Amino acid sequence: SRLTIMQIDERYGPVGHPDSNWQQLQAAGLKPGSAEPTIAILAGQPLAATVERYTAELAEQLRQADVRVGLLGLGADGHTAGILPHSPAVTETALVASYRGEDFERITITGAAMAQLDEAIVYAAGGAKWPQLERLQTDQPAPDQPAQLLKQASRLLIINDSVGDHLGR
Repeated sequence: SRLTIMQIDERYGPVGHPDSNWQQLQAAGLKPGSAEPTIAILAGQPLAATVERYTAELAEQLRQADVRVGLLGLGADGHTAGILPHSPAVTETALVASYRGEDFERITITGAAMAQLDEAIVYAAGGAKWPQLERLQTDQPAPDQPAQLLKQASRLLIINDSVGDHLGR
């Protein structure tokens, strides 16, 4: 009953549009149960108002939370959340960034928000992501591999399907 679920990133557009991360989570069966509130990024407002509302809500939830956990993915290009390589979100110092990517208008948390997480849990499955997992073990420029920003969280847990010695372990 004290769990709040918020999105990490979203593709801007009308509420419920088919490319919406939130819409896809709901279609996949997300049932937050007793979690209140459940906070979606899209609320039928213009982009600037959406970013302003989400930034304020994120700041308040980060301030109030006893424990802050982020569940994120890792892309084959090294992105995490909505932070694509060489995007303005990589160097943004506010908690939230919005920018026009090649495919979508994006709204995402930033490294500044990741730095406030007690734990970042990253799920990376598929052989196409293994090179990025290897790179994540070394220091890389964040513009080249935005997933480097995950190292700002107090703890980082990576769940993957790599086999054998692939990651040198």
